[in-house]
Amino acid sequence: MKFMTIDEIPGRVPPLHYDLLGRVVADESQGVMRFVSKVGEQPLRQGQAVLVLRGEVHSNYNIADDTTEYITVTATS
Repeated sequence: MKFMTIDEIPGRVPPLHYDLLGRVVADESQGVMRFVSKVGEQPLRQGQAVLVLRGEVHSNYNIADDTTEYITVTATS
């Protein structure tokens, strides 16, 4: 498992989108969450991401006063 900031993730241009490149996946209004794994717990804030490898047990929960939104991307290969 690797914790990182969005800026550490290389940008990509989607097919047929020419020069579109983006890394913002959350903003401050979307809150804060806590990520749990076998190595413990860590808060995740705006601009952070977690790479979870296949088979790594993990969970997360909201620690903000309001709703927290996040994006999950799952790869099958």
